Amino acid sequence: MFGNLLENALESCRRAPSGTATFIRIKARVLSGHLVIVQDNTITEPPRRKDAAFLSSKREGAQPGLGLRSIADLAAAHGGRAEFTYDTEAFHSSVILEL
Repeated sequence: MFGNLLENALESCRRAPSGTATFIRIKARVLSGHLVIVQDNTITEPPRRKDAAFLSSKREGAQPGLGLRSIADLAAAHGGRAEFTYDTEAFHSSVILEL
C-alpha cells in the first residue's frame, strides 16, 4: 500500500515541469485500533477520470489504474476505506484500516 502510494506520488512529481517545486507528505498513525494513512503530493494537472475511477497515466487510452483500486480493495478487506481527491495543487489519499 505504501509502495503504491509513493510510486504514484513520485511519478506525479517527476511530471512537473523543470524548476517547479514538488512535494510528497505522508503521515501514518494508529488511532483507536485503526491504521490511518494520509498522503498529499504535487499534481500539475487534474488526473483523468472515467466515472468514479481514476485512469492510469502509465497506460495508453482510457484504462482504469490498478494501484488505487487495489489500495481501496485492501482497505475494504480490512474493515476500512480509501478516499482519493484532488485540488489544483495536490492529490490527496486517505486510507483507514482496522487492526
